[in-house]
Amino acid sequence: MRELRILHTADVHLGRRAEAFGERGAELRRRIIQAFERCVSAAIERRVHLMLIAGEVFDRPRPGRRPLAVFLEQMSRLGQASPPIEVVILPGTPGHEGWGEDSVWNLPELRSLPQHVHVLAEPQLQRVEFPAWETLVQGRPWSEGMEKGELLAGMRKDPRFTFNLALCHAAIERGDIPAASSTEVVSCRQLAACGMDYVALGHWHRPSPTSECDQVAAYYPGSLEIVAIDQERPGHALLVTLRPGRPPALEPIPTGSLKHEALTIDVATIADESALRRKVLELADEDLILEVKLTGVAELGFTCDVEALEEELADHFFRLQISDTSHVSMEAAQAADFPEEFIVGKFVRLAKSQIEQARASGDEQALRI
Repeated sequence: MRELRILHTADVHLGRRAEAFGERGAELRRRIIQAFERCVSAAIERRVHLMLIAGEVFDRPRPGRRPLAVFLEQMSRLGQASPPIEVVILPGTPGHEGWGEDSVWNLPELRSLPQHVHVLAEPQLQRVEFPAWETLVQGRPWSEGMEKGELLAGMRKDPRFTFNLALCHAAIERGDIPAASSTEVVSCRQLAACGMDYVALGHWHRPSPTSECDQVAAYYPGSLEIVAIDQERPGHALLVTLRPGRPPALEPIPTGSLKHEALTIDVATIADESALRRKVLELADEDLILEVKLTGVAELGFTCDVEALEEELADHFFRLQISDTSHVSMEAAQAADFPEEFIVGKFVRLAKSQIEQARASGDEQALRI
């Protein structure tokens, strides 16, 4: 086998619970379906041998009729391709897909899948062999009572196969995520010990620009569509080409329609709320999730009803969030403008007193604070 082509995806989240998107939740679920359809179309058009889904096809153990129907329809498309495209699926986290008897993969609709669809739902390490392509795929899902480090236990390269692949739904150990902290965390050392030619990761919604580990080719494709307000990168799948003795060749395949942008505005540069409104509207786009953060020191007369402005401009974006971390200049504040019986009046008087004391003592650090 000279070349193996794989379409690697993960974290599809069909039937997404999208409370953070408010009234746009139903629209987000529709776009996730479209992204999944684009992913399957790309697999067919690129004539891949395998599709690997590294966890969380569904967002919840009981996703509803529509997500189940969409999944089955897309699996059927892959089976009708010429030649048929084999699919290997690793279940995701219990919080999304459940486990045991409560697993989404135990639903009646999913118990008898077509022969080209392989779900690694059993609690032990599982292997799927594809002799025609000299390929072995291994994976173990999360299960109740799993010990830390058990997710990859026993997973080793089999020299009888040209291509050894692994599916793993977990976070990679890093400075703020120690490997011993949870069953959902694995280390690069553990992954390298498996000796795989390619590790198809899932769990993080952002794609890997380079391998997550120096010692082994391990990549996150990211989710197919933006599924969280703060998700910075648009949806992608990964087209992976493997050749014996060579590093994997990766090509990101765009699948999502949404994009994200974070805009920080120093209120000192804004004359009034009308100017702020115009600046936000410059980015108006029905496919854009925009996070606006107001910062800096405002002049005393500057006022902005953030909630009202967010509601007014919401229809110009897929989702708009405006937060205000700015504060009023104490230099400009006059105590007489704030009655002493109110909390803000007490605060202004205290702040101005401390500013005067710091200035008199030459305490530059206190003045900066």
